[in-house]
Amino acid sequence: WTKHPAYLSKNLSWWFIGVPFLPMMGWDIAVKSCVGLLVINLVCYIRAIAEERHLSQDPAYVEYALWMEAHGPMRWMGKLCPFLKYKAPGAK
Repeated sequence: WTKHPAYLSKNLSWWFIGVPFLPMMGWDIAVKSCVGLLVINLVCYIRAIAEERHLSQDPAYVEYALWMEAHGPMRWMGKLCPFLKYKAPGAK
């Protein structure tokens, strides 16, 4: 489904665990909790980008990432959010 299943499942689980309790906390705490989760999501996104940069030194990973970009079930994300598209080393 995605090149980074651990990051995706971890972040989604935090949202699925936390969101049902937000209405009981009051709006101020709910907003703070959502902002905190967004910050954690951003950190995971930055980590995934760094990991992908290192993995892109391996030609097998580049082939896999390009295949996922063209055929993977989540390929629509690259069209919706172009900054998520995989860029092979040396590609423009």
